[in-house]
Amino acid sequence: MSQTFSIACKDCRVHLWIGQGSYSDRAAGHLYTAKKYMKGLYSFLREHQKHNLIFDENCEGEIAGYNEIEVD
Repeated sequence: MSQTFSIACKDCRVHLWIGQGSYSDRAAGHLYTAKKYMKGLYSFLREHQKHNLIFDENCEGEIAGYNEIEVD
């Protein structure tokens, strides 16, 4: 079973899915590094600069109810 992770903006209540990992092995995760994901992350960080950001689990963490931003 795996976990999914996002960076989220608490001010805007949106999140960007940036990686996933394994529940059984916390070190076995990875961040998405394909060009489109890096562009999406850069855009997210620029748009939410000086906002209250958090890195959390998508499904069960504090950001579970936030709107997901889709990467183009």
